Amino acid sequence: MLLDDVYAICENKNELLAFLQETGLILSVKRCKKCYVKCKIVLLAEKFKFKCHKCKNLYLSAPKKFFLYNIKLQYDVCLKLMLFFVTGVNRTQCSKLLGIPPKTVTDWYNFCMEVCFIDITRNVEKIGGEGKFVEIDESVFGKRKYNRGKFVEGQWVIGGVERGSLSCFFEPIKKRDNKTLTEIIKKHVKEGTVIVTDEWKGYTGLEKCNYKHMTVNHSVEFVNKETGEHTNTIEGTWSKVRYMCFNK
Repeated sequence: MLLDDVYAICENKNELLAFLQETGLILSVKRCKKCYVKCKIVLLAEKFKFKCHKCKNLYLSAPKKFFLYNIKLQYDVCLKLMLFFVTGVNRTQCSKLLGIPPKTVTDWYNFCMEVCFIDITRNVEKIGGEGKFVEIDESVFGKRKYNRGKFVEGQWVIGGVERGSLSCFFEPIKKRDNKTLTEIIKKHVKEGTVIVTDEWKGYTGLEKCNYKHMTVNHSVEFVNKETGEHTNTIEGTWSKVRYMCFNK
């Protein structure tokens, strides 16, 4: 979505409401807990709320566990903040463009990073398959600035990216031993996949699990001169993951 599209949506309350409901940022339907009739959504103090026409009870349009739960900013500002975050606008620029305090921007960027972290570690669908290539690598992460999530100081993470589709998985690990890495690969990658890794001993024996395994000796070269294989895709992905989840 382009910046112009977001601003166009934000200028019209009906379009803004439709967008928030279509994307699941707020509820589409709410029934009154007292009389169980369908509530009507209304705009009160620049916030969408559900109101029962019988008992006049009010309900949040974004209850607990929703992204916009208990927000203080207006919805249009929230959308612009999210857009600036995903497009790489730095915090200082974001603060000036939206006219909001730097601390507010920092809190929201940290919140967005938390959501990104949860998303990239929640992948349940296996990637790869016959004739497809998946590059796999591990990387160590520092401590998260806001002390949330599973990553801690010196935390190792294994990640894999499917070439072409860029489908991926990431998972924190306690050990980099062969048993741990093999189990995670079997969990996230389909059999028959061509797996490309460096020559770390933790990846030995993948052929026994019905994978085709190709390697690159990173102490000598970045591209295997004989096979042309590389792990450039996953290597380039780490910087994006760090930015989205750690703002480093």
